[in-house]
Amino acid sequence: AWNVYPFFPSGTVIVSDIERGLFILDVSAALDRNRIIMADPLLTEGQTTTFNATNASPNALTYFLYSLTGPGAQYVPTVNAMIGLDHPLLMGTTTADNQGAAALDVSIPNGSAGTPLWFQTINDGRTSNVPSAIIN
Repeated sequence: AWNVYPFFPSGTVIVSDIERGLFILDVSAALDRNRIIMADPLLTEGQTTTFNATNASPNALTYFLYSLTGPGAQYVPTVNAMIGLDHPLLMGTTTADNQGAAALDVSIPNGSAGTPLWFQTINDGRTSNVPSAIIN
């Protein structure tokens, strides 16, 4: 980058590059300290994977969801949240600990290698990022 200006209150960052031009970035989601963070999972068929989320509401029920079709947007009244997945399916639930960490162990089925998946965590009406992975 030739020059960077990260001082807009909105979270917008302007980056210029002498060869590629001007870039305007919205990094507000990355700066949202109230957002639940779901770690990128490592998926291997026939193995158990632990899905982890941090910054959840302590001692609150946490939903772990997945999608086979990608990101999307739909409001789900039962969890009082706008879900960022297309056709979300429930992996399971757990209760976050008193530090706001939640973990869920899930068995990855044999014969599922090559399948792309998207994930999201919902806790106390708040959502996480939407990481994705392909099953190894």
